[in-house]
Amino acid sequence: MQAGSVQRRFTVILSSAAALALLASGCRVSNTINTPSAEDAIAAKLQSLNPEAAPYTVTCPPDITAKQGATFTCSVTGADGTTFNVVNTQTDDQGTFDIRPETEPASSPSTTTGE
Repeated sequence: MQAGSVQRRFTVILSSAAALALLASGCRVSNTINTPSAEDAIAAKLQSLNPEAAPYTVTCPPDITAKQGATFTCSVTGADGTTFNVVNTQTDDQGTFDIRPETEPASSPSTTTGE
């Protein structure tokens, strides 16, 4: 599979069901998003969209404050070694967020964004 088509598959918005799963999985603790839970949710979503590149290793910053409109960036590495970042935009102050790629793999010539 070409890196460009792999990148397009990563251009995602978390579905309502996945967003609810994030809340149910405890991504929010007080006013902070639970980083390991967020990493697991992002990896699971990417794996469901592109199982050929799974498993994914996701690394997010610690101590993410839950605040509507705020963003945080996580690094993702696929099983094939492809790395890219995802920007997560918080849709509320409860730990729900949308994800989208920030950068594309080095071998891919362009990014396709979805809405």
